[in-house]
Amino acid sequence: MKTFVKVTVCIFLFVAGLNSWANSFPGNNVSIFNQSGDSTGHRAFQISLVPYFGTNGISDSIVNDISINILAGYVYEVRSLEIGGMFNIVKRNMQSCQLAGMGNVVFGKASGLQAAGIVNISNSLDGVQIAGMLNTVRHLKGIQISGLVNHTLTGCGIQMASLINNACDSSEFQISGFINNAALAKQFQISGMLNNVRETEFQIAGLVNNARMARQFQISGLLNNTSSPTNMQIAGLVNNASDIKSTQISGFVNNANTVNGLQAAGFLNRARNLKGVQIGFINIADSCSGVPIGILNFVKNGYHKLELSSDEMFYTNIAYRSGIQKIHGIVSAGIRPDNFDKPLWTYGVGVGTSFNLSPKMLFDMDIMFQNVIKSHEIADNFLYKIYAGADWQLFPKASLFFGVSYNFLVTDTRDEHYSTHYADIAPYTFTDHTYRRFNLKTWAGFRAGIRLF
Repeated sequence: MKTFVKVTVCIFLFVAGLNSWANSFPGNNVSIFNQSGDSTGHRAFQISLVPYFGTNGISDSIVNDISINILAGYVYEVRSLEIGGMFNIVKRNMQSCQLAGMGNVVFGKASGLQAAGIVNISNSLDGVQIAGMLNTVRHLKGIQISGLVNHTLTGCGIQMASLINNACDSSEFQISGFINNAALAKQFQISGMLNNVRETEFQIAGLVNNARMARQFQISGLLNNTSSPTNMQIAGLVNNASDIKSTQISGFVNNANTVNGLQAAGFLNRARNLKGVQIGFINIADSCSGVPIGILNFVKNGYHKLELSSDEMFYTNIAYRSGIQKIHGIVSAGIRPDNFDKPLWTYGVGVGTSFNLSPKMLFDMDIMFQNVIKSHEIADNFLYKIYAGADWQLFPKASLFFGVSYNFLVTDTRDEHYSTHYADIAPYTFTDHTYRRFNLKTWAGFRAGIRLF
């Protein structure tokens, strides 16, 4: 009990001494008027141990140029500098600089720097907030830097957090190691994992972007998602959108309800209603008034035909044509079955187009690229074919076709099997020339067969 009394007396004498010392400075105890017309006092500086226990006494209507809070302080306003061992609390505005070991709270406007070990809170900020965990402000014009979370209702500046940035009417820049969220992000959002925004001009994420309405770019290493019209989606893996009015580009998969622009994916494009262009290995659309360009194109009411044919080089061929009549993809395989021990066979891809000559007759044009293999010896031997012909629909689900082709066979003369396997596989030649290591042979041929659909 005696120790407590001694400590209390020492603290009281210490504060009384500080108060006397502070009052001796010019500019202290000067009355001024705040914006409401109420009279407040002014001090060049104040020192407090805890709120209401310092040189300002119990008054919270003192404007201070410099405020020093050993543990915590509560002042009316700060104009130059405030330093607190734990917390600084300002009833109205703070200007220039506010530093605290744990937290800063400004109920009015903070203009300058707020830095705290844990949390910074202010009604509005025109400057910089730096906190170890959390920054929160209602109106931001400046920079928020936090180890964990930044939050603002209206933002115009930069938010940086290792975990979460949140803004309602967002910012010119948001950078986060985990999540960015904004109701309206008019410029950048950059996140290591997730960006989420109601409407945006730019989003960049290492993993996921999600926007209710992305009017400009979305760029993601893995997934972009938007449920309303977007101008641009770019993802390393997956794009998903309700309606695309400009561009979807993905390294793997694009998905959209309606595409009125470009869908380009390394593997799969899917759209319910295609009004633009799809470019990918596989393209899928329920309805199509645009153009799918790919190896496999599946349009619900499109052009699908299974083809069995023969030509002058490969007597037995099978191919599948898919897409729309004016442009469709082709995958094919063929074999020359005269030597089953060491057969000559081929596989390839191509693109074709067909035009109506009459209700039951089409004119076809194809370009094919095929790899030619003898036995199991795969080498750089390629066959290019340009084909033109006619297709007659003789039955409801079948047609006969016949046409002519011009062929270009490129073989590798340095291959160890060239002389025994590939030198004489052409049926005959119009030209036969060797350019450095490759031999080029050309000739005219034919193709005839039946198509089922």
